[in-house]
Amino acid sequence: MFAEIITIGDELLIGQVVDTNSAWMGQELNKIGIEVLRIVSIRDREEEIMEAIDNAMERVNIVLVTGGLGPTKDDITKQTLCKYFHTELVFNEEVFENVKRVLAGKIPMNALNKSQAMVPKDCMVINNPVGSASVSWFERDGKVLVSMPGVPQEMIAVMTESVLPKLHDRFQTDVIMHQTFLVQHYPESVLAEKLESWENALPECIKLAYLPKLGIIRLRLTGRGQNREEVKVLLEREKLKLEEILGEDIFSEEDTPLEVIVGELLKKKKLTVSTAESCTGGSIAARLTSIAGSSEYFNGSVVAYSNEVKMGLLHVSSEFKKDIKVQVKMQKLATEAGNIKVSDADCKNFYNKNQDKFRHADQVRASHILISANPYQIQQEITAKSKTKMDEKELKAAVEKVMAEKQAEAEKLAKELQADNSKFAQYAKKYSEDPQSAKQGGDLGFFAKDRMVPEFAEAAFKAKPNTVTGPVKSQFGYHIIFVTDRRGAGVVPYEKAKSDIKDYLVQEKQIKALDELTTAAKKKAKIEFVDQRYNPEEISKKLHKQVNDMSGGAADVLQQQAKEKKSK
Repeated sequence: MFAEIITIGDELLIGQVVDTNSAWMGQELNKIGIEVLRIVSIRDREEEIMEAIDNAMERVNIVLVTGGLGPTKDDITKQTLCKYFHTELVFNEEVFENVKRVLAGKIPMNALNKSQAMVPKDCMVINNPVGSASVSWFERDGKVLVSMPGVPQEMIAVMTESVLPKLHDRFQTDVIMHQTFLVQHYPESVLAEKLESWENALPECIKLAYLPKLGIIRLRLTGRGQNREEVKVLLEREKLKLEEILGEDIFSEEDTPLEVIVGELLKKKKLTVSTAESCTGGSIAARLTSIAGSSEYFNGSVVAYSNEVKMGLLHVSSEFKKDIKVQVKMQKLATEAGNIKVSDADCKNFYNKNQDKFRHADQVRASHILISANPYQIQQEITAKSKTKMDEKELKAAVEKVMAEKQAEAEKLAKELQADNSKFAQYAKKYSEDPQSAKQGGDLGFFAKDRMVPEFAEAAFKAKPNTVTGPVKSQFGYHIIFVTDRRGAGVVPYEKAKSDIKDYLVQEKQIKALDELTTAAKKKAKIEFVDQRYNPEEISKKLHKQVNDMSGGAADVLQQQAKEKKSK
């Protein structure tokens, strides 16, 4: 089930007010199985409101509108909604009593406040428990539009108490469940490569998202289905697989702020912490103390800016200025390492010298329709729905019956499409249970044989272009395959490979610069690493290995070339 959010107000578009409503609404709607398809912000203009509502009502079943319900002349949402739904504003005594209750002892009643009791005639009115602007619930052709106030505390109150429960009762929605993991020690591209095999084998109802932030990658697993327990079981199963792959690199299994994680670790180890800050202006202490109960482990903080205060109060060494200069130089080099440029000539030269790395195998382009038929999932669903406990034989027979029905459905669709393949995209959007490709009419693009499960790949590569094959049974169910194109093995053109080459060469130069940085630092200081994970040399080796693995050994080649050049 999909929804769209329309936020109304000039203040949103000029940046005077930040739209926090949409983020909160998206989270809460997701909890009841409603996915937000689009968020649109528009001005307080009748024609723009009408256009936005009309477009949204065409796309989705639920449209949520916030803003423009105040008593002043610039708030025109109610009047515009009346025009859209061909109705009129009428005085509502119940709403007026609520307005008087909300305003009592705070604001004197005047004509503008009284006008808040004027509501659209042909809608269900929901009183606002904390404000004077009421909520209007419209229905047309099985679709729902809800107009709510834009003030966050008022919107949250009416959504929580009335709108969300009513939407949940009104629409049959899927269960949507999330599991978030915080991962350390990986660049995003390296982590994606490490997880590729596991990600490709995820059940159709489980999706993975990468959400990078500074120094950390959030992995979010999202399960979707009709049965909560089934989705929960599948998420738990994939969670265990992910934990086995990444081990201790997963440092949290909740989307938890770092200050909370640090606080919990300090309490667990019965340690305390103090901070001495300069350029941060006390922001570290602020984050640590923002957590309730932080007094259990946080002792205090000193924010010192001048060298005199640092030396007098914090007893910083008189060599402090020298240390600062060294730090500045190191920071400059690190910054330069992050701003490395690679020329087109460098990219072209690498491409010409490493042609073998840009060859691709035979590929086909195909579309598919998936009729999901996983025996395990079917068994779980039958068990959950059965009012009586089934013995093993009965359960097996029930599963086989559903599987046979799925196969018959797939065979029927395949037969129809073999007679007329021009309808394939239309059928894919309507019948396919692969939501990602279904949106594209089933199109999977070009792929090599090793990118698909064996049964699917075998059938696709045997088929002739413009032919419909199937149904083909795989671990995911029954596939109806429409092969639309084929291309033989060849070399990826330079223009297509250029971007990847550039990224790779930048990484190589960054590693080299960081190697030089650590070498220079080691000559001037005695460095001991209790934990080798934080040894720059080990980090450099790890980064080099990651780049080398990604490039099929090209990093070693470049390193060897550099050594030979140096020896000459």
